[in-house]
Amino acid sequence: KSFSLVIEALDHDNETSEAVGQEELIERVLLSSMLNPGEQWQPHKHHGRHFTIEYRLRFRCDTNYYGPQCNKLCRARDDFFGHFDCDTAGSKVCKDGWTGPECTLAVCKQGCNMARASCTLPGECECNYGWQGDLCDECVTYPGCDHGTCMEPWQCVCDTNWGGLLCDKDLNYCGTHQPCKNGGTCINPEPNEYECVCQDGFRGRNCSIVEHACLSSPCLNGATCKEDQTGFMCTCADGWTGPTCLLAVLHCDSHPCGRGATCLETAQGFQCLCPPGWTGKTCQIDLNECETGVCINARSCRNLIGGYLCDCLPGWDGMNCDTRNTSCQGLCLNGGRCEDSHCVCLPGFTGKLCQTKEGMCDSTTCLHGGQCDEQEDVGIVCNCAPGYTGVHCEKKIDTCDPNPCQKGVLCHSTDSGYMCTCPEGYFGNECMSLKELCYGPHCQ
Repeated sequence: KSFSLVIEALDHDNETSEAVGQEELIERVLLSSMLNPGEQWQPHKHHGRHFTIEYRLRFRCDTNYYGPQCNKLCRARDDFFGHFDCDTAGSKVCKDGWTGPECTLAVCKQGCNMARASCTLPGECECNYGWQGDLCDECVTYPGCDHGTCMEPWQCVCDTNWGGLLCDKDLNYCGTHQPCKNGGTCINPEPNEYECVCQDGFRGRNCSIVEHACLSSPCLNGATCKEDQTGFMCTCADGWTGPTCLLAVLHCDSHPCGRGATCLETAQGFQCLCPPGWTGKTCQIDLNECETGVCINARSCRNLIGGYLCDCLPGWDGMNCDTRNTSCQGLCLNGGRCEDSHCVCLPGFTGKLCQTKEGMCDSTTCLHGGQCDEQEDVGIVCNCAPGYTGVHCEKKIDTCDPNPCQKGVLCHSTDSGYMCTCPEGYFGNECMSLKELCYGPHCQ
């Protein structure tokens, strides 16, 4: 662009001038030239009569204007109306993924078939109706097309040996499926149909049934063979299973044992190793532990499902009431208090648990002929007559518990001990002696 530049040098405090306050022109520079818009400075230098002046010039367009005359407008944007920047000449430069005069057309996924697809954003590949696949290069077959392909959308071109509108008719069923067994000849009478011509000794639709199949003794391990419509059927002996009775029956596979018991295979079937508290073949019967006398020092025993509960006597603890409790807490009677594992009794009471009132021995204290004895440390003590026991001799001793007689012999408790009711041929207190038997008129 052409321009003219005038530079004047004036002397503001000129002392040689006759006019007061008048500036004196020292030098004038006139420059006419051409200068294109740009960011680069253009240096100039002028030698006058009185001085030398150096200066730089450059010409810049207003924002968003470009060109030699600064008359080309270009405003960068990234929206619906365009996606571009501006170069130094004011031309539009599309951003990555966009193209077109106004940079409004998205660049689709590489390889996308543009004749069969489009895109609204860079990197997409949106298939037209009737096309599919990542690159929209696969046509969509006619709905329901089974064994067929297409070159254009909605076609159904059948594969080899297939026919019909939907290519679902097998024209060579014999070749596709080979249904005839044991050397049988296959014939295709019509689509999706076949016939087998069997070799001698075989029959059935697929020639899979052996005639007189039991002659080859296919059933094993003592099984019985019977011919039927499928060829033969085996009736397995106990302990065997499978089509030919080849497999041994594993009873434990059916988990017959209950209550978490361990199952063992045996020659007779199976055996269950029951956990404590259970019995029976499959461990489903609750064991009454109370019948075995598990509670040692207890008032009573209560049988529970899979267990038991002992009601311990005072001074005893533990699952079976077999642990001595040295503490007297809660055991002292008649107002006594527990100190250092001993009962401190109120005046007038004595005994280990303060259970006896002092001077209480009389004719009713000890029963069944027991002798009453007052002792300072424990209180009243009954010395029981033979055959009786208990604190007051109130319990008769059962001499038949446990049964001293031979197994199966009935025991009777007596005042002097016990008596066994012996079976015929035996005698004695324990039925151990065998009588000498004699027969005939001379037996004595």
